[in-house]
Amino acid sequence: MAGYQRTLLGQEIDDGRRLIDALKKAALRPRAALWCYFPDTDEWRLAISTPLVDRVGYLKTYERIGAVMSKMKPPVAFTLSDISAQSPHSGLTEIAKATARAEAPSAEGFRFVGKPIGHRAVEEAYVYSI
Repeated sequence: MAGYQRTLLGQEIDDGRRLIDALKKAALRPRAALWCYFPDTDEWRLAISTPLVDRVGYLKTYERIGAVMSKMKPPVAFTLSDISAQSPHSGLTEIAKATARAEAPSAEGFRFVGKPIGHRAVEEAYVYSI
């Protein structure tokens, strides 16, 4: 259906925040976290920037995130395949910080609609933390 976009649900936003908090407690040290909508695949992905990617690689990072998710009660409303682990050097952290300062300098947990994040066109995003 043309023009249709899957909506990011409040449950996914709340569960994303719970996961970020759990990752912090598990010493995975997320530096930035945001949901991004990809219209070409009609998917929301939770992008998480963590130095763990640089230390142990993507596979081990996903394993650690998955281990944290498996212990969460109640379980989160999304799966590991909905997550995109990023290195802090990928630019996500700096781009999110610069955009947040311009859009919502003191807010934590805010939406972007139809605005670029850095040089990337993002139809919609929900930023947890930077």
